[in-house]
Amino acid sequence: MLRLAQRHRRSLVAAAAVVLGGFGLTAVATVAIAPLVPEPALLPQRLVTEALQPQGLAEQLGALAAQDLVLTRSTLTRASDSAELLLARLGVVDAAAADFLRGDARARRLLAGRGGKMVQAQVSSEGALQSLVARYPAERSESARTHFTRLTVERVGGNWTAHLETAPLGGQLRLASGTIRSTLFAATDEAGIPDSVAAQIAEIFVTDID
Repeated sequence: MLRLAQRHRRSLVAAAAVVLGGFGLTAVATVAIAPLVPEPALLPQRLVTEALQPQGLAEQLGALAAQDLVLTRSTLTRASDSAELLLARLGVVDAAAADFLRGDARARRLLAGRGGKMVQAQVSSEGALQSLVARYPAERSESARTHFTRLTVERVGGNWTAHLETAPLGGQLRLASGTIRSTLFAATDEAGIPDSVAAQIAEIFVTDID
């Protein structure tokens, strides 16, 4: 055995180095993956409660209370509309505005003829009408495909005024959705889609709609 050990001394040293090297690599790998911080569940925890005092809260509440909130609402006119019914759908409670829509020659055009006129109103937080703008096809047949009529009703100097003008048509994108419960046109009317667009939808889906 002694002679064998002496003869193969270099091989034994190399083998020992490899074994030690393996232990060394194992030790290094173990140190590399060991966590550097304790587990979060083992860390000490405490509840901190602190009272906060908002700065200028009273001034902010006063400014909000003094601010007049103006709401913008839209709807489409209906053939059966009266001034009160139209204003009610817009959230307006204003007897003077209703009287003006009935009595002024220009403002009466809003309720005359077919329905489907697009109406947008600005309403105060108390329900008073600030302004009303209606858009519908041009009254002259030769301009119906290229122009539209815009009726503006607003209060100027404490008095109601109505302004009527014709303007060229322009493209506008709108997104609407609805659910057909009875008929297609009932669903499009509920979704605020004009009748002309609803007719185009019916033509597109004529084979899919019963």
